[in-house]
Amino acid sequence: MSERLLQFSIYFLSLLIGILLIWAILRELLTNLRESRDKGRHQETQRLLEAWLEASSHDERKEALEKLKHLGPPGFLEPFFFDLFEKSEKKDQARLKILFELLGIQKELRFCLKESSNVIKREQAVLKLGKVGVVEDVPFLLDVFNDSDEDAKVKQCCVESIYVLAEPWLKAETAHANLGLLIKLFEVPNVKLRDHLAHLLTATTIPVTDIIPHLLRLQSETGRESVLTVFKLWDDPYLAPIVYDYMDDLHPKVRRLAIQLIGHWQDEKAVFMLFKKMSDPDESVRIATVEALSQLKNPAIKTQLLKHMHDPSLHVEVKICWVLALFGDPTPIPKMIEKMKNSEFCRALLLHLADKDQEQVSIYFDYLGLDHRIVFDHYGKENLDHLYEAFVATAKESQDTELRKKAIQALAIWKDKNLASLLEEISHLEPDEVNRSLAKNLLANLHKEHKTR
Repeated sequence: MSERLLQFSIYFLSLLIGILLIWAILRELLTNLRESRDKGRHQETQRLLEAWLEASSHDERKEALEKLKHLGPPGFLEPFFFDLFEKSEKKDQARLKILFELLGIQKELRFCLKESSNVIKREQAVLKLGKVGVVEDVPFLLDVFNDSDEDAKVKQCCVESIYVLAEPWLKAETAHANLGLLIKLFEVPNVKLRDHLAHLLTATTIPVTDIIPHLLRLQSETGRESVLTVFKLWDDPYLAPIVYDYMDDLHPKVRRLAIQLIGHWQDEKAVFMLFKKMSDPDESVRIATVEALSQLKNPAIKTQLLKHMHDPSLHVEVKICWVLALFGDPTPIPKMIEKMKNSEFCRALLLHLADKDQEQVSIYFDYLGLDHRIVFDHYGKENLDHLYEAFVATAKESQDTELRKKAIQALAIWKDKNLASLLEEISHLEPDEVNRSLAKNLLANLHKEHKTR
């Protein structure tokens, strides 16, 4: 019984091994057959795509198109199409855009954008539409971009693709017919596109009165920035009343651009609105406001700037000091000298002076009581670590009597530990009688202060 069982087991194992061998051989044959068939199908797809592109008659293109559709759905044809498109010359790519729609690839990509839950697939669909799509895809991509539920990466891809597809519209001869859609493109946060559109609108013969109503409908931050960009290119002060509304915009960048425009137009009517913006919560807006006020002539401006000399931002304080110096009013100089005792303020001042030319810096230094020749020779424009020493050097060495006077006054405000001996020295060596008297009076006051303590 055990021998029979052993024999049966051997026969069964042999049969099983034989079946497995046959299955392995059949599977290999089937795989080879499938690969051969797929290879033939791929080669046929490539051949028919090239045949359609090279066809000289409508019937030849129609025949190639029908055969391509029978080879597989748009999803199958897509990689072969894009491979050919990327290899083709520009004139052939223009023709292939027709095939892109005829094969249903365009429709398939749009469907993917609307229905696919895969972000990467949607990104790729947008980029492919941007590469091969047509101008008519722009409104579709705009809808995707404006979808509040869409992924940020997909939206960014839309920005890139919209710019590429919209290029045919960015011409003066097509601007009027597509004005409404062109204005909508201002909502797309692409600086290159925005600037191109802005220059296009300002160069067309379309009346400004026809364009402005469309611009005022733009509500996004990007759109409202674009409105001000167009206004700046038009450079018409009569637009100022419209710009006033943008000075209170929700977005700081929009407020800043509006204020800069008002300053550029030197709109004296806006001066009290600018005074309010000196208390804006955004630092950059306050800096722009100070700059705008520097371009106006209202006598109340100096008083307003003096009120805000203790701004929470050192950069705003520096800007205010700079503008007050431009006005040439000596009243705020003592406060400025006090601020210069703060090393952080000096660093902010240095940053501000970095983009000014030497002549501007010289005027600023002379206003404070620093002889710019001594400062540049001894310490350089980029070194404000030795401001006190620069005042001392001015008081002792400057050839300008008025500058020496200002420097002596600045030293009295600074109140360094060596102030008494310094004033004593100046009171004896100073060649100008008025300055000697000033040094003596300041020294006397200093002694009185010490006695009362």
